[in-house]
Amino acid sequence: MKKLSKVLLAAMLILGFGAATLSANCTTDRDTTKGQRYFQKMFKNSIFDGDTGAKVAALHAGYEWEELFENEAQPFIEEFGTTDKKKAILTKLFEKEEVRNYMKAFLTCYANDSGNVPSC
Repeated sequence: MKKLSKVLLAAMLILGFGAATLSANCTTDRDTTKGQRYFQKMFKNSIFDGDTGAKVAALHAGYEWEELFENEAQPFIEEFGTTDKKKAILTKLFEKEEVRNYMKAFLTCYANDSGNVPSC
């Protein structure tokens, strides 16, 4: 009986650390939520043709999203600015560091290797 309780306690601790590690991938809930709102209002229809945040975030792993937001998000603009119009929209949106930071928080939090799923 003691052995069983020790095994159960160890399993609960492991699961607890796993959940803490998973939530550590997201900077803060506020940043992620704000990034999700930016996605829905500014990016979903104009850049991603109505795709959901879950579908877009799953395009890359977290480290890949980090790389796409380097150099004032130029790699992001190159990848997703598939038309002159989209490129111009992205360039204008990413002039603001705030937009870049919140979108980065949102996309890295829900990247395909995170295990998290957004509600948009």
